[in-house]
Amino acid sequence: MNLFGQLLQEQFNTPHHYCVDHVLELTTELAFKDANLPGCQGTMQAARALVGHFKHSSIAAELLRKTQAILGITTPLRLFEDVATRWWSTYKMIERLIKLKPSIEYVQSHNAFSKTLHLSEQQWKVNYIIYTIPV
Repeated sequence: MNLFGQLLQEQFNTPHHYCVDHVLELTTELAFKDANLPGCQGTMQAARALVGHFKHSSIAAELLRKTQAILGITTPLRLFEDVATRWWSTYKMIERLIKLKPSIEYVQSHNAFSKTLHLSEQQWKVNYIIYTIPV
């Protein structure tokens, strides 16, 4: 598409405008990288590992579903996994993590979880800050 736009500009003197949605998605992709989040302490990497655990372990997913029922959530929610080719998946992953924080912490406190799968309080704060940035 960029090459086509450049050809239009060269051949017909028509200005090429980039897709605003695509530019915005690429910008947020950069903003969500750990390297670009000062003081984040590997938040995105830790969040992806935590979500990956629940997405790829049927036992953990079932525990999360049961925990939501215990906590009074009538319609259980699943975590979203961040996928490079799916627009806004990082934002959706963070949004769902925040919604399910009480359930995730309950599961973690009542079951043997690796400490690498726990988000620190600072990492939860970084996720909340990212989530509240207007997009």
